[in-house]
Amino acid sequence: MKKIITLGMTMAFLAGLSANAITVNVTAIAGYSQTAPTDGGEFNISPVIGGGYSPKVIVNGGFETFCMDRNGTIVVPGTYNATINTSGTSLIGNTLTTGSAWLYQQFAAGTLAGYNYTPGVNRAAFATVLQQALWNLGNGQYGGPAGTLNNVFVNAAVANFGSIAGATAFTTGNAFDVAILNLSHLAADGRTVIQDQPMFTLLPDGGTTLMLMGFGFSSLALISRKMRA
Repeated sequence: MKKIITLGMTMAFLAGLSANAITVNVTAIAGYSQTAPTDGGEFNISPVIGGGYSPKVIVNGGFETFCMDRNGTIVVPGTYNATINTSGTSLIGNTLTTGSAWLYQQFAAGTLAGYNYTPGVNRAAFATVLQQALWNLGNGQYGGPAGTLNNVFVNAAVANFGSIAGATAFTTGNAFDVAILNLSHLAADGRTVIQDQPMFTLLPDGGTTLMLMGFGFSSLALISRKMRA
């Protein structure tokens, strides 16, 4: 009984750490993004959240990423509260799809075919193209239905999943170890929470932490049942 209780308490502690919001800094770095990123990423978020990033996307102690909502807003540089969301739907309604998750995983691993990872104007230009693909495959937010743009990354996702429907299918955060990073800040009144632009992130430890969270809750349920028995 003591071993079960100890394990359950440990898992509950880990779950509590993972559930709490953390504070992150969001910037746009010259040579990786447009000077004024009005058309999205790359954005840099520090500290690094998740694991498995290539050195190509780790810059100044943060990781490079992209926004999910073309119509969403974010002020950079800025400091935000952040929580990891694996449900596949952000707090402002954006959805994670197989195509968008796959493209971000490929980008983060430093293996996205055709992407120019060399810092400079060319990388910033490719960041705009990839951002448009992520928007298009996520919510069809850029230029109409997915596949209507002559976008090399949209085409790559469609080819990988066999069809536009396959590349735009809804998925949860377990796909390709990619999750949604919900960002928020407090309004001037110090009480009202304002949801900001959600971003892509890799899962911590390839999802191991989230598995531990689930196991922790299961352990607590087991303990509760045994104590009532």
